[in-house]
Amino acid sequence: MKKSIFLFIIIAIIVASLSSCEDFLDPEMKTAIPEEDALKSFTEVNNVLMGAYNGLLSTEYYGRGFIVVPDLLADNTKITTANSNRYVGEQTNQDGAHIAIWALAYDVIAKANVVISKIPGLTEATASQKASAKGQAFFLRALAYHDLARSYAREKDVLVNNFDLCVPLVLKPFSGRVDNETFPVRNTVTEVYAQINRDLDSSAVAFKKEMTGFPNQATTAAAWALKARVNLYERNYSVAIACADSALKYANKPLVTAANYSTIFSRDMESIFSLRVTTTETKGFDSPQSLHVRTRPDGTIGMSNGSGYGDITARTDTWNQFETGDVRKALIQTETKSGQIVFWSLKYIGYGGSFGCDNSIILRTSEMYLIKAEAYAMRNQAGDETLAQGAMNAIRTNRGLTAITPTGPALMNAIAKENRLEFLYEGHRFFDMKRRGIDITKGLPSEGTTLPYSDYRVVARIPISEMSANPNIIQNPGY
Repeated sequence: MKKSIFLFIIIAIIVASLSSCEDFLDPEMKTAIPEEDALKSFTEVNNVLMGAYNGLLSTEYYGRGFIVVPDLLADNTKITTANSNRYVGEQTNQDGAHIAIWALAYDVIAKANVVISKIPGLTEATASQKASAKGQAFFLRALAYHDLARSYAREKDVLVNNFDLCVPLVLKPFSGRVDNETFPVRNTVTEVYAQINRDLDSSAVAFKKEMTGFPNQATTAAAWALKARVNLYERNYSVAIACADSALKYANKPLVTAANYSTIFSRDMESIFSLRVTTTETKGFDSPQSLHVRTRPDGTIGMSNGSGYGDITARTDTWNQFETGDVRKALIQTETKSGQIVFWSLKYIGYGGSFGCDNSIILRTSEMYLIKAEAYAMRNQAGDETLAQGAMNAIRTNRGLTAITPTGPALMNAIAKENRLEFLYEGHRFFDMKRRGIDITKGLPSEGTTLPYSDYRVVARIPISEMSANPNIIQNPGY
């Protein structure tokens, strides 16, 4: 009998929790152990929590795909003409070539559910340990649900034909019984976002002012930063501004100056939440570095004698958006690959000390400033244009550019441009266009034509395996 992913995931969690953290990447799921019969120590529950972090670093999640694919789906990057045949369909928005995090994100959610459920009953754990683990679990569940929501559904203000189904909310560990909860229905977009906000509130309450492990572990700063992002998606502009301010206060990481721009990536200098990749965890040829550049034995970047594929290049029209003096261009290297001029990213060049060893930055200071800029511009109350300009110009002047004072629609266009260039090669562009309901215009026909926002391919397809296993799941229209 076919079984839903929700049944299989919890089996793996319990088996893995009884061994070392390294076992969380083992895909084998063989034996069902009722949830209440295992995970009775803080060490075991903490192993599950560490497994959730490991799940975020899966290759098609923040280990590579969730960084690479969104820019390809949008108008930021493309695959080089000579390539390794990876992500070719994504750049032309082919049917089914999209973000593929369904099982990976629900694996993170299932682990978070176990931690949230088990923490209160752990008598040997200290109050501080319980609060920290609980805060992290609520944050990780919220992050995974938001990633699912923005991949597999549209936002509530830009629905197409009023189709508002999002993803199933699964908030409890598997009980050991196969019943209707094993085959959940899709909740609405409004319901899922409400739960994400509740989780982030619970995270912030649990953390209080906890910053242990910052920035490579979820903290109160990360909870506020993610809540700022989520509320920008929801167009709750005042909430987004307040949360961004809280994130900046707790993180206490100022914008990096133009002279030190590269340290954002080499030293995590703007990171509010990033996933640390060690030399033993690097994905090598499956890493972002391998896709973005070719690396010589001496660590320099170039075509000759280089390892890796160097398949991802910025589109020419993206490159042309950079102004003279913009230091962000310094982290883009122009090369000739099989006769094609390409623009390689130097954001992933093994800063951690070995090939493919780069942290995955999920939330950083620059995003909080641009969230505030957009939220002020869109809220448009008295004085908001000036505040929006100030937040945007904080980015510009720290990137080697002069301050500007556009107003009205030109201000929002200028903020969108800063978002596009600041997070080039980081996987933001597609989601920024999608949440605003904007058509995606590509370059040459071979690179993909215009994708109207109303096109069904804007949202990802629910995996066929899940559709076959869960009779209660409704597929996204068009697939």
